[in-house]
Formats: sequence, C-alpha cells, structure tokens
Amino acid sequence: FAKRRAAITIAACGSRPTVNRGSASIWNNKLILSDLFLVRPCHSLRCNCALKSMRQQPQSLGLAHRLAEEASFLASRYSQPVEYGWDPNIARWWIHIAAMPLPRGWSHRTTPILVTVTDSYPMAPPDGFMLSGLLSDASGRAPGHYFAPHSNMGSRNTYGQNGWAWFCIHPQGWRGDFDFRDHDSIAKYLSLVEIALATVVR
Repeated sequence: FAKRRAAITIAACGSRPTVNRGSASIWNNKLILSDLFLVRPCHSLRCNCALKSMRQQPQSLGLAHRLAEEASFLASRYSQPVEYGWDPNIARWWIHIAAMPLPRGWSHRTTPILVTVTDSYPMAPPDGFMLSGLLSDASGRAPGHYFAPHSNMGSRNTYGQNGWAWFCIHPQGWRGDFDFRDHDSIAKYLSLVEIALATVVR
C-alpha cells in the first residue's frame, strides 16, 4: 500500500488533547479481497439485523463490496473473523470485531468493537464507536470519552440497550474514497481508535 502523510486527526469530546496519527503507515498486511455479496445476519449483536441480498439493493452493492474488502483486511490484521452487515432498524452499516486488544490500563485485555456508518460512507466518516459496557480503567473508573450503556448519549449509542458503551471521538480532515488502500477508511480509523484507547488511560 502506498504511504501518505496523514491529515486525519481525532477530535475527542472533552479536555484530552487531539490525537494525531502522524506519518506512520498501518498497512503491514496483505489485502485479501472478499467475494461476499450478501450481508450476513448479526446474531452476536442482538440488533435484529436482516439478511439482505445485494441483488435486491443494487444501490448498495458498491458499499457492501467495499465493507467486505475492509472486513477481510481487518480479519487478517487482527487474526480473527470480522463481520459486517446492514441494520435496517437504524439504516446504518456496521463492522464488528469480537475481541480487539486493549492497551495496558484498562480493566480487560480485549473488547468487542462495533463501528457503524451511513450510506454516505466512505465520503462521510464514522462518528465514534461502540465497545463493551463492562469496561473501566485499572482503578475501576470510567475513562474519558467512555459512556456507559445507559448514559445520556441518546441517539448516538444506538445499541445501549444491548449492553454496548459509546466512545466519543470524531475524525477531522477525513479524505475518503472508494479505494480504501490509499484513503481514509474504517481500517485506518481503527488505528486511531487504538491510539485513543491508550491515551485515555495514561
């Protein structure tokens, strides 16, 4: 993958400083293209995701293929299956990683991660993400930008009733395109997530 100097940053909601990715490349894995053309049902998320054929949604075929590519890349990067799909109840696409490693300072070693995007992706970025509602820092406190499942985040935490917490970070300077290998993407966004997760427990 081509390297380019990063312009994207995370604007965190609160007093913590903005996190900048710098110029490091995250593309250390070989891209594995997926031939998945069906959005799979999401049993583990308990979010009533529907099985939808892309032949019935021709306008979504390109985005489904894009998410299939990213899910395959992330499966290689995190050495585990990565699911993606569509939730008609909130009209958003999602990518789910079951056990993302957490940096030192958190109460658990891993957490499930759920990133959702609208039909405007990849031109519009993700806005925050969801993770386990059982987390704290090593002292038992809620880290900055971590909002428990039944907090006052309202519509932002669309799966709070299912035990998901909300982590409030917002990318700025986003440059998305349909070739995710050299533009901003969920895959690169998750590298910023890793930095933010380490920053809030320092």
